[in-house]
Amino acid sequence: MRIKLDRLSIRVAAGPAQEHRLRGITRRALELLGEQVRARPLSGNHRAAGFERLTAPPLALDLRRMPDETVALQLAGALYGALRSRGENQFSTGRAGREI
Repeated sequence: MRIKLDRLSIRVAAGPAQEHRLRGITRRALELLGEQVRARPLSGNHRAAGFERLTAPPLALDLRRMPDETVALQLAGALYGALRSRGENQFSTGRAGREI
């Protein structure tokens, strides 16, 4: 499976001096997402899916109190869940390339 991201948009309410951590956290979250997809491959229908937009549910993450790896794990889990449910929704309803 190949995942290509043209843009990743994350809204964050971070405390002062936390913004510098986001690039590393995001990079690690995408690595973890790749590991999750390899460990728990998506079905053939998911692999054929192309999404114009994928939206994950909001996460409540406290960057002041959470280590980067924990934040990255939660972000990767949310992205994987959105990817899995989006593929299921797309193929069960026939909707392709639309935001749900």
